[in-house]
Amino acid sequence: MEDIILTYEEQITEIAAVTDLVPQLDTGSDPVVQELVAYIEDAHQRELQLQVDLEDNRRRLVGLEEEIRELDEQLGGVSQERFALVQRLEAGERIRERFARAENIFAPEEARVSREGNSIIVRLVGLRFGSGEAEIDPVHGPLLERVHEAVEIFPRSQVVVEGHTDSYGGDRSNLALSRSRAEAVGEYLSAELGIATFRVSAVGYGETRPIANNETQQGRARNRRIDIRIEPQQE
Repeated sequence: MEDIILTYEEQITEIAAVTDLVPQLDTGSDPVVQELVAYIEDAHQRELQLQVDLEDNRRRLVGLEEEIRELDEQLGGVSQERFALVQRLEAGERIRERFARAENIFAPEEARVSREGNSIIVRLVGLRFGSGEAEIDPVHGPLLERVHEAVEIFPRSQVVVEGHTDSYGGDRSNLALSRSRAEAVGEYLSAELGIATFRVSAVGYGETRPIANNETQQGRARNRRIDIRIEPQQE
């Protein structure tokens, strides 16, 4: 019976690892299962939203192409408007291609890569700090090297390191801790990996931007995070 239970718990732990959750099985499996169900439902909603966004982008692209055709007919293909539209289309395509390259750099347990408009968000789920600390453990060096690789996919991009905490502790201390952690990562990217300092900035949001329920241990673990916002510049 004990072997069966251990096998069951091991399977749950493996599933939880894929979703960057930290299972606590000493009180039984129900809380972990509920957290996994919530995570899967959230992922499904995000997938549906991405599908909607993709369809919107396709419709927008068709609209832009139609504008180009109309301008060609009206002005014989020679106009500043046409040139601007072509530039917008080409810039959007470059960002989509580079986003795919950046996404493929990281393993699922290291980072999640997403887009907000033209900005690329690299959520470092594999980067952890000691409780109340802002010192980067050397074990995270390879992960931050991959962040550098992702940043360099976008020439002359600006990099904003965003620090977040859970809701435990005071507002001021959480804000200061999140800022210190963000600054530590930003300094590492500049001093150790060679990203120009004028390209890197850091900001701390404390507990004000949670992405999970602060009432659960797993949710608090997800809220304690560093996000890297890569903002491509117009070429």
